[in-house]
Amino acid sequence: MPRCSSPDQVGVRSDQVTGRTWGEKGSTPIVRRSGNRFSVNAMSAISRKGRMHFMVFTESFDAGVMRRFLDRLAGHFHRTVHLVVDGDSAHRSRRVRGWLAEHAERVELHFLPAYSPELNPDELVNVDLKRSLPMHSRARDQAQLATETRRFFHRRQRQPHVVRSYFGRPHVRYILEENHLIPGSVATVTEGVHLTPCAGRTPRPNPASSALPTPVGLCPRHESRRRVRMGKEGADD
Repeated sequence: MPRCSSPDQVGVRSDQVTGRTWGEKGSTPIVRRSGNRFSVNAMSAISRKGRMHFMVFTESFDAGVMRRFLDRLAGHFHRTVHLVVDGDSAHRSRRVRGWLAEHAERVELHFLPAYSPELNPDELVNVDLKRSLPMHSRARDQAQLATETRRFFHRRQRQPHVVRSYFGRPHVRYILEENHLIPGSVATVTEGVHLTPCAGRTPRPNPASSALPTPVGLCPRHESRRRVRMGKEGADD
């Protein structure tokens, strides 16, 4: 089986919602924190075996950060890593395509359908981070926020059962199916999810790609936006 991971990026701010709690009627609970505004960003990748890799950074996410993450991630594996990503412009940028062409035997990108963030299990890591961090941290500056963010990811790395549990949600359970990603194929169909390889490669034809069903797990808003976009492009599912 190929080694497959689902990466995604997330931003953490000092002024994000702290959470919910009980309080005396007529008296709003108050959490004292710094009035300064600062933020850090992170990118992580998880696999269905419970492995997690991450990188915390302070600059904006762009092609340079993506290349750095890919280089670090590939260093942990001796075989080709297949990454299932969304359509972020940094993922499709010329610089990233150039890096992929130079390291074709190390990393391959496969893109999720448009407007389908719920199909990426790493989105659940982001939700977990933003829910857990305010409960364990009261960062006073950017350096402390970065430290607390790294501490969260290190904690999850020691909890592979938690990482595996992300793949149990209905919208991402398709990844648990066997042969959900076929190296070199035009597209793969698993529970109606259509993954397309990164441009620039010459894949083998896949008979299953001739009749792809509508991706499942899309909420009505995402489904309508997907149909409008595909109608404009003249695409045919």
